[in-house]
Amino acid sequence: MDYQDFKTYEPKPIKHVYIPRDDNSFRDQNLMFLRNVLNKQGPMTVKDIISEFKENKEVDAKSDKTIYRYLGKLKNLEMVTQVGKRIYIDDLKTETLFGVTAKFFLIGTHNTPFHANATVELLERRRVLAEFIGEILKNQFGGKKPVLDCLEKIMVDLTETSTQVLIDNFESASLESIEKLMASTPPGDEGTYLMDFINWLGLVISRKDLHDEIGKCFK
Repeated sequence: MDYQDFKTYEPKPIKHVYIPRDDNSFRDQNLMFLRNVLNKQGPMTVKDIISEFKENKEVDAKSDKTIYRYLGKLKNLEMVTQVGKRIYIDDLKTETLFGVTAKFFLIGTHNTPFHANATVELLERRRVLAEFIGEILKNQFGGKKPVLDCLEKIMVDLTETSTQVLIDNFESASLESIEKLMASTPPGDEGTYLMDFINWLGLVISRKDLHDEIGKCFK
């Protein structure tokens, strides 16, 4: 049956998404398969997606109800959205097209010890980490005693700044650069090391007064 697809949304080169620390759904094999299919093949209808699951040996066949549930989870994570309509020429019936919101996702968690809105449990971890950081750094500042509240505030500010620098750097990248990154993603933990390096390098470049600012927390 002849049809024509009308797209109303184009994916961004990269998108930063926050995911709760206890939510591992984005690592689910079926969700990863669905996201990869939409990324590689472009917008698809639910019928198209069902066919992909049926024909691929990596995953089991799925019902339309299950596919809608998967799409709902990825929509809640802001990784997938409705991107247009498929119109069948003979009878003008329509089907919704679904697609990824970005070609590459930079995934972060809502809560880390130095996140501005950290949970009570993470606040306790923050204090322990601040004590450790203070002990490690105090010889850099004449052996003075670290003021933990001051150190915690700086670490929260630096975490927010470094995260934003990383997001800005990636979101300003061209689609060509993102595609190269996707084609040569480092194995294992090397991808994490790369992200951390870009993160902290951007922070050092943007905060040349960092040494003096941290020194104010040692008295």
